[in-house]
Amino acid sequence: MRNKRIKFFGLISLLLFSSLTINSSDLFQSFNFEGTAFSETLTQKFLQATQKDQCNDALGMLNDPSTLSKIDINAKTANGSTCLMCSCIKEHVKLVEKLLSLKKIDGSPLVDVDAQSIDGNTALICASFNGSLPIIEQLLSLKKTDGTSYIDIDKKGAFGMTALNWAYKNDRQDIVKVLDPDLAVRYESPCLTQQLVEEINIVAHLLATPSDYERTYREAKDHLKRNVFR
Repeated sequence: MRNKRIKFFGLISLLLFSSLTINSSDLFQSFNFEGTAFSETLTQKFLQATQKDQCNDALGMLNDPSTLSKIDINAKTANGSTCLMCSCIKEHVKLVEKLLSLKKIDGSPLVDVDAQSIDGNTALICASFNGSLPIIEQLLSLKKTDGTSYIDIDKKGAFGMTALNWAYKNDRQDIVKVLDPDLAVRYESPCLTQQLVEEINIVAHLLATPSDYERTYREAKDHLKRNVFR
């Protein structure tokens, strides 16, 4: 079963990140895309529109072929954020839908759906941080010809957080289900969830005093195997 193949530290990180305390100013800085000085190029005007509540202006530019041809869809802001990331954090659902509909000749997305900002944030991480299920579903609906996703859901962004980490931290069971249905089964069970919390506290205690790291690691791993992955 897939649950038995979940990496040891992967499970630890999910539970530890769910209780992670993040400085609000650091959080704002990582996910704030405004305040950049723009000149008058179409690309910069477009980026500015996606950063602010100007969804209709941005859509108008994308719907005009003469304008679209002059816009670099994958251009980035000062913190490395793309128009897709900005649209996700601002919950511009229609704009995200339009961006994802733009295709290259080979049928792949014109926009880089898995690009990362300076902090490592991706469009999926931004959408999960913001709790936007419709956008997350749109992003994950993009598939290659072999059926695999264009998006790596395990990429880490600001504070080392993945999209799944944010879903857990924000207590968004609906998003957890979409990102990882197998883990959602555990998440849905209050008893099992409480058990995992208790077990992880024991593991965290073991790892907190690594006088003998290898021995501590083995003890922690064996403890989880005995009490969780039975």
